[in-house]
Amino acid sequence: MDSTSNLLQLSNIAELNTQIGAERLKMENIQATSRYRITLFSIVTGLLLLSLLFLMLYLHRKRKVNLELCHKNEELSEARDQAEAANKADNFGQGTGPELNICRLIAERLKGKVLPDKEYKEGARFVFVLPVEEKNKSCLKT
Repeated sequence: MDSTSNLLQLSNIAELNTQIGAERLKMENIQATSRYRITLFSIVTGLLLLSLLFLMLYLHRKRKVNLELCHKNEELSEARDQAEAANKADNFGQGTGPELNICRLIAERLKGKVLPDKEYKEGARFVFVLPVEEKNKSCLKT
């Protein structure tokens, strides 16, 4: 009986060891899964933070560019308003818009002229005549 009870006890111990081993494997799997999930969570969180950082940098840069464009638009708007006022003051162009007046002012500064194809009106064609420097006149002879 002793040997039978010893065998039975050894059998029970072996069974318990098997169960303990199985439980240990389950725990190791759970720990490995937890470590994997924590690592995955850390990676995803890092990527989200990095994406947020890039988005903030992009928006900051875009805002800076937009502010610069707004500033330039204000300068262009002021120049256009001045050209419109000059256009109305000397009645040059008669409805052709301030762009022609800007071109006229540039041509006059270069000692040139702006001539209409037929008459000053909306949709008219214009010729810009600019003087040629003496050294370049030989190139124009045909």
